[in-house]
Amino acid sequence: MQEEKKKRPIFTPIVLLLLTMSLMGNVALYTQKIQNDHDKRVARGNTIIQSGNETKKFFQEVAATAQHMLDKQDIASRLEDKSKLLAAFQEKPQVIQFIKEAETSNGKPFEGVKTNAEDFFKFNENSLLTLFNHDGPLEANEMHFLQALVKTYRACSETMQPFDHDTWSATSALTILVDQEWVAMGKKLAQSLSDSPVLTISK
Repeated sequence: MQEEKKKRPIFTPIVLLLLTMSLMGNVALYTQKIQNDHDKRVARGNTIIQSGNETKKFFQEVAATAQHMLDKQDIASRLEDKSKLLAAFQEKPQVIQFIKEAETSNGKPFEGVKTNAEDFFKFNENSLLTLFNHDGPLEANEMHFLQALVKTYRACSETMQPFDHDTWSATSALTILVDQEWVAMGKKLAQSLSDSPVLTISK
């Protein structure tokens, strides 16, 4: 009687199938992780671009309005400019965001900053609410406040002048993440606000 051929163990193809499926699953998970990381980086880059553009606009607007307030001291212009300044400060979260993103890219909080941006803007807003509520010429402390405001915000506006990222795309978002120039801008802004003479003026 002819000897029966040995049967191939059935578990061999099953093991190969399981290994193949496991490998495909791992590849899919890894690909998904790469895509998620990419999307997060693009989102952060776009946040930096948006907050940077709004920061640039914010400092320009406040400096110009404060200067106009100094030049036109009649009560009608004064109250109108005061309203414009208070409205402009609604955009301060963009500045705070920009500086925080710069610190994140820096790897640690900026050294030498005694007053953070949030506290600085709060002081500015509180001062605006209590000052300029009268007829007649500006008082000495009001003049000093506006002069300090113009000086600080013009300096910050000049710091942000080179920031030119108005194109929203994945490429632009990823590019700014490796650009160190805007990080240096964020650091200089934080220092300028912390050292501002505005903080030395009593209301």
